Amino acid sequence: MTEGIKSSSILASLDILITNPDLTRDDLVNFREELKEYLESKTSTRVLSEIKNQLINGKSQFDSDFLSDTDLKDFLAIIEMISSFQNFLQQLSAGNLNESYPYKGYTAGLIKSLQSNLRHLSWHASEIADGVLIHKIDFMGDFSGSFNQMVESINVARQQLMKQEEELRRAYDIVKENYNKFKTILEEIPDPIIWVQNIDGKIIGKNKLFEKTFGDIQDIGAPSISWADTICANQKDADVLKKVILHGDMLCGYEILLVSKTQSMFYGSVVTSSLLLNDTSTSLFIIHDIDGIKRTKESLSQVLKKLSLLNRITKHDILNKVTAILLLAELIRDQVHDPHIRSLAEDVLKSGKDIENLIEFTGQYQELGIYDPVWQNLGDVVAQDSIQNMVTGIVLSHPKERLEIYADRMFEKVIYNLVENSIRHGKTVTYIDFSFSIQDENLVLVYSDNGIGIANDEKSDVFIQGYGKNTGMGLFFIKDILSITNISIRECGIYGKGVRFEICIPQGVYRRNGLTE
Repeated sequence: MTEGIKSSSILASLDILITNPDLTRDDLVNFREELKEYLESKTSTRVLSEIKNQLINGKSQFDSDFLSDTDLKDFLAIIEMISSFQNFLQQLSAGNLNESYPYKGYTAGLIKSLQSNLRHLSWHASEIADGVLIHKIDFMGDFSGSFNQMVESINVARQQLMKQEEELRRAYDIVKENYNKFKTILEEIPDPIIWVQNIDGKIIGKNKLFEKTFGDIQDIGAPSISWADTICANQKDADVLKKVILHGDMLCGYEILLVSKTQSMFYGSVVTSSLLLNDTSTSLFIIHDIDGIKRTKESLSQVLKKLSLLNRITKHDILNKVTAILLLAELIRDQVHDPHIRSLAEDVLKSGKDIENLIEFTGQYQELGIYDPVWQNLGDVVAQDSIQNMVTGIVLSHPKERLEIYADRMFEKVIYNLVENSIRHGKTVTYIDFSFSIQDENLVLVYSDNGIGIANDEKSDVFIQGYGKNTGMGLFFIKDILSITNISIRECGIYGKGVRFEICIPQGVYRRNGLTE
């Protein structure tokens, strides 16, 4: 019975079952098991053929009416192809655009086309970084239009900024050079200007451009100071201008939404100066029209959002491909008994997991620097659930004083990664502490624990990309987040007694109890 199934077709084996009167129940059970094993081997062959055709041709050429055997050579070729593919993707994820992909075919063509586009885009980016803003691209579909628009916007904004910077420099130089020609100079400055008494906010004078922009505004002064209400689009900004007059506040580049005499709204940047005119303390308001720059910035923000969306879509597609590879590798590992091939499949699985980790990190990294930095309270960040859930059984202390840091919106990741690093590598950590001190007008925020610390010969390497026992991205990521607002970090703990990270925060980037130092 066994010999019949192994050496004959399935139909012939069925014929034996029908015509042999001496078959027992055990014979039927054996036949069922052998038939199941035979069909599974054919299913495995079909799957492997499907994998190979899909990777090489981009579509299946499998004939469902015919099942052919796949020998060991084809099997190993598939494994090598998958391994080569994941190695190539790993290089792309790490930013290496010069890696060579050894295969040809439909899928390989798509991969090489993507690599070529990324190389060309990288070259364009380097040209923009060098100030060359004349190039355009036309090889990446809708992205090309957004990219070209971004370059054009940058070029226009740069020209405007250079022109406006020159105008402001010339205007301020004139003011400093000849104070006695004050009124004449104010008329020459290409910005609306108004100067008022600090005592009550009464208007002393305004230049012609101010009247042309806002009309002939009259104001007797306090308590209403109505001219501020007239030119501001919202009450909050009007109150800010009034505080300059009544409390001596100063403004430098304060962005404000204004209303012209025609009721059209535009963005302006307000600079104030305190002067003494005819023995009267005076506040000078210079309003610079930044509407074009503001809207250009908003356009750039939209482009960045589109780039971020493209990155997320690409990340999603790559993860889908990696997931498919991992599933196929698991299928190969589970259905093959050759130890060498199973080992190769395990290698593919491990590399696939590494790719997933790298892609996840890339997804986080793409958000770095996209949005403007904000003031963040250290105590609020430490109290986040994502951090508190990690320190069960560990004492975590921080200053009771309100300490705010002006940093990228991903500052929480800095604190999270420091704590996660202690828990993962500190081994004996039971205590984590945040403290600070003032050194040469800078604030030094210290993060320390009582774990095993970092060996002396590793201290200079811990912030290098790829260095470490896990993904090698945590501390590297921390350094980049902090550098957005010129904050630096170093490790200076004693090995065997715990880590000590010193985060140096420059003056103006931190404030205590709501006051900027």
